Amino acid sequence: ARLGGDEFAMFIAEADHKEIASRIQQKLHSLNSEPGRSYQLSFSMGIVLGNSEKNLDIAALLESADTLMYQQKRDKQSRSVTNGK
Repeated sequence: ARLGGDEFAMFIAEADHKEIASRIQQKLHSLNSEPGRSYQLSFSMGIVLGNSEKNLDIAALLESADTLMYQQKRDKQSRSVTNGK
């Protein structure tokens, strides 16, 4: 679902979050590796696991994922500056 701007959320039941993240990264790498591509796409993500046996607070899950996503974005920017990119 689109949350607004360039932010999206996915709710996936009974899935391996590491597998999902890996597949998304592989698809992005494949897309960016296409011949003749004049620009590179990138994204940051925050993955939070919920437990259906507990009361799920969707707002809290989204807030936690948002925090993780922004941390990843800051880490990427920091590495970019450190690497001179």
